[in-house]
Amino acid sequence: MTISLKSHSYSYFKNWEQDHIKGDWWFAINDEDVGYWPASLFKSWRESNAASYASWGGQVYSPVTKKSPPMGSGHWPSEGFQKSAYVSHLQMILGDGRVFNPQTGTVKLYQTNQNCYKARLVHEVYKPWLKSIYYGGPGGCIG
Repeated sequence: MTISLKSHSYSYFKNWEQDHIKGDWWFAINDEDVGYWPASLFKSWRESNAASYASWGGQVYSPVTKKSPPMGSGHWPSEGFQKSAYVSHLQMILGDGRVFNPQTGTVKLYQTNQNCYKARLVHEVYKPWLKSIYYGGPGGCIG
């Protein structure tokens, strides 16, 4: 994930990993464990040992009577990687350890309020493994 603020850009390597013996999940940023979820929280996954989808992007919250905050860097995805927040190298690790690169046509964008926030899929035809989702916006919506 990269977040750009004014003239500074900050990059973070984020990783989810499952303990294949216990089924627990670990979340790391820049190779430092920062989150842990026991397998008991994912009962439906334990039964099938699978997820039906994966998601990347941003999320914000505000009470319905208050203006919504900026998402990502507060810039629109159309402003590109020097200003917009983005997640790159979209991949999943399958149960057997193989890396899976989602096909471009299978990646769907979900935007709840395009007046405040947007998302944009960016990929190169000759490098289909280099997919990125640019996301964000200034916020300011009520309701």
